[in-house]
Amino acid sequence: MDILPSVDIFRELQDIHDTGYFSARPSLDDHWQQELSRLNGFRLSISAPIAYFLQQLLS
Repeated sequence: MDILPSVDIFRELQDIHDTGYFSARPSLDDHWQQELSRLNGFRLSISAPIAYFLQQLLS
């Protein structure tokens, strides 16, 4: 499976080149990806009980 690096890695490398160090502050994109991952986990955690409930309701 091929995985392309995010565009952020190039920005981070440029920051290291320009300043000599890496600032560990999360970018807006990093924050968005973390929230999206959290919401997907929540969606998956509630989908099974809802599917079970609907299956019992329709049986």
